[in-house]
Amino acid sequence: MNRKAFTLIELLVVIAIIAILAAILFPVFTRARESSKRSACLSNCKQLASAMQMYIDDWKGRFPSFTYSEQWKQLEPQNIVSYTKSEDVFHCPGATDINSARVPPRNTSENWKNYFGRNMGSPAQWKWTDYKMMDNGYLPGMSASEVRSPVWLVVCIDNTDWWPRHPRGTAAKNYNDGGSNIAFLDGHAAHFLKERYNDGNKRSGPDVDDAGATPFWNWGLPREYWIPE
Repeated sequence: MNRKAFTLIELLVVIAIIAILAAILFPVFTRARESSKRSACLSNCKQLASAMQMYIDDWKGRFPSFTYSEQWKQLEPQNIVSYTKSEDVFHCPGATDINSARVPPRNTSENWKNYFGRNMGSPAQWKWTDYKMMDNGYLPGMSASEVRSPVWLVVCIDNTDWWPRHPRGTAAKNYNDGGSNIAFLDGHAAHFLKERYNDGNKRSGPDVDDAGATPFWNWGLPREYWIPE
């Protein structure tokens, strides 16, 4: 029995249907992928907060002594990395070459990457962290007993002062389009929209801790340790 071939019109209809389905499903799959990256990043933050707690317990109740421009020290053998199972926990799955130090600086405009990465070991290998820890300048070396509210004290944030790694859509459209994962001294972590939490940028949002501290690096600390925007 002869089988009738598809006509040109029928083929065009099928192609149109496939195109419509792709247009509908692609954003769904993209959002699911981004959600998965955000969840994996949140898990990293929780593990880094736990590592920070263990470090503090072993070092007579004191925070590590690296500053904002020395974030790479997280990866020194005697530091935070020694309390983690793998260096992968320092790498955000939502990071890109633009908002991460995973690629060493290629020009002077990328010198900020030296805050988050260094050549280490023998032979030297570039190592980096995608997470900023202890953003308040008073925290390095401070006794954890001075923290007013551990549930509010930020020890880790998925941010290197660039646009959000976890946008609402496929890519951040502006500085506040999306958010960051934040981990606290008590071990919990949560996702905060940048339009809500104040990161020192005048366009930032109104979130404050239970004592009214803002920006986020002052959360959980006594007023004498608050650093203005």
